[in-house]
Amino acid sequence: MTDFIADSRRLARLSLGGILGFSLVRLGVAERARRGVLASGCVSCVSFHDPRPLLFERCIRWLRDGGFTFISEDQVIAISKGQADAAPGAVWISFDDGWRGNLSLVPVIERYEVPVTIFLTTEAVEPPGVFWWTCAYGHRSELPDPFRRSVLRIWDLPETERREIVEPVLRRHRSDYARQALTIEEVQTLARSPLVSFGSHTVGHPSLPRCDAGQLEDELRVSKKSIEGWTGRPVKVLAYPKNEFDGREKGALLRNGYELAVTVEERAYCRAEDDAYYVPRLVVGDDSFFSTNICKMVGAWRPYVDWVRRSRGCGASGQ
Repeated sequence: MTDFIADSRRLARLSLGGILGFSLVRLGVAERARRGVLASGCVSCVSFHDPRPLLFERCIRWLRDGGFTFISEDQVIAISKGQADAAPGAVWISFDDGWRGNLSLVPVIERYEVPVTIFLTTEAVEPPGVFWWTCAYGHRSELPDPFRRSVLRIWDLPETERREIVEPVLRRHRSDYARQALTIEEVQTLARSPLVSFGSHTVGHPSLPRCDAGQLEDELRVSKKSIEGWTGRPVKVLAYPKNEFDGREKGALLRNGYELAVTVEERAYCRAEDDAYYVPRLVVGDDSFFSTNICKMVGAWRPYVDWVRRSRGCGASGQ
């Protein structure tokens, strides 16, 4: 019953989001936002997780036809340092977690010559290749009572406690799952492409503010070292797991040789306003309606969703 209720709520949110996205496109809100981004001199950092090839290609084609220019991770770093200016409509594409499904996107990446960065959760890349949170969701009945209804609350725990809860569940059930993450060999194959670079999404995808100083350092250092060992290429960028940070990370990032770190604050990155270690990104939904994703890619989504949420007392709702 709990899963049925959760699925029903998710479908309702997606449907309401689709209606809102369609309305924003038809009313010209998304188009005005697109023109504004093109004229802004800022960079649209667009992120995905595990999109289907059809969705990914549709997004790439829409961006290309809409006047956007695809740039690489190195170009974003150069812009952040004032060594280059952003081309009109500059857009950087990235993927979080390191899902194995990203392999199916290679033909699209090559066809449109799109530079991409894949942020790897290194613990999942190594055997058995399962993301811990999917196992926790799948076996929530084995979690302590407070987390059965809201698995997301596990990230609110101190990191040591989080591991004490999820690791036994993962050990019991990891063989139940087909591999979800890229393998080391697949990472090495992808790294041979000049269009694909890799960044860190930490070792275990924890909430970094819930890590103590030593755990924080290890999450950044060990993940970077692992990826560099697999690919033979320097790792320069980090994506914050769960978009959580508290300011301590910047010193650790600098000590470990990172040059950029990204959030998911759903707006374009403007060098004059944003710290290079807290670069905002625009998140495409793997299951969202395409009209919704258009709004997300141009930064027209979050302001209206926030407005709808504030209006819930009047009977409105949104995702």
